[in-house]
Amino acid sequence: MKKLINSQDFVPDKELLALLAKRHGLLNNVASRKLQEELTVKISTAVRFLAILFPKEELRDADIVYANQLAKADQMRDIEGNIYLPVFTTIEDAIAFKPNLSEGEFMYIVTKKDLLSFLNNNLKTAACVVNPGKDDLLLYRVILQNLIAVEKGII
Repeated sequence: MKKLINSQDFVPDKELLALLAKRHGLLNNVASRKLQEELTVKISTAVRFLAILFPKEELRDADIVYANQLAKADQMRDIEGNIYLPVFTTIEDAIAFKPNLSEGEFMYIVTKKDLLSFLNNNLKTAACVVNPGKDDLLLYRVILQNLIAVEKGII
């Protein structure tokens, strides 16, 4: 996970943003299934997200941290008690979700592999949620594992 130091270090994926935006339109079953397939293919590429995380205190100055080097992360809980890690496709979405970062909290550029490592280190977290309250795309462990395998050409 690479700390976001300069906003130019993270360029939103325009194709991913366009596909997510299409999910908000009225779609019949065929169009919805096709869009889901296109979104799956897109996310199986080298897309990156943003996450707001707290590294361990001794790593606050580090530009790169790993999932096992996090002290905590702000997470969300649904009405059924499931816990989710919010991740974002744009800096604006992250800021809209959390306008002010707490002391020791930073925005990080994360890959699918980073997200899977986070989930594997935090077994109570059910999934990552992309752009919560806007897109609400859930990335569960098994989905991330499969997307990573497709990206590597294993599947």
